[in-house]
Amino acid sequence: MVRFNMVKITTKQFAIVSEPKGEQSSIGIEWGFNVNYSMGMHRIGITPTLTLLDEQNQKLLILSLFCEFEIHPDDWQAMITGKKLIVPKNLIEYFISQTVGTMRGVLYCKTEDTPYSFFVLPSVNVAEIVQTDAEFVIEE
Repeated sequence: MVRFNMVKITTKQFAIVSEPKGEQSSIGIEWGFNVNYSMGMHRIGITPTLTLLDEQNQKLLILSLFCEFEIHPDDWQAMITGKKLIVPKNLIEYFISQTVGTMRGVLYCKTEDTPYSFFVLPSVNVAEIVQTDAEFVIEE
């Protein structure tokens, strides 16, 4: 078991590009996820980007967060093999799951009293997103 804390949440981008013209069922969702690390701080960063699209694939809303997870030093060391930091697939899945949950709250707060206040972010199958462990080459 890896010991960690979510230590920072940053809204990187929030934009309502245009208002929805149809029903909620006609809104499409596009996801993007990035994973990065900080050796000195023992942190893994997850950056999800959510884009809501209309029927013509035009952007309606964009939200991007950055969530940082600080790993206990002993557990961080256990993930280092040679010159690589190898973050297990199940840990990345958990971090993404936590970040998407955080995104739900941010989306709710940012869209309150707007035409998007009706929108509920659906579940995300993180097992489809994360296929393997995350491997980072440690630069000296």
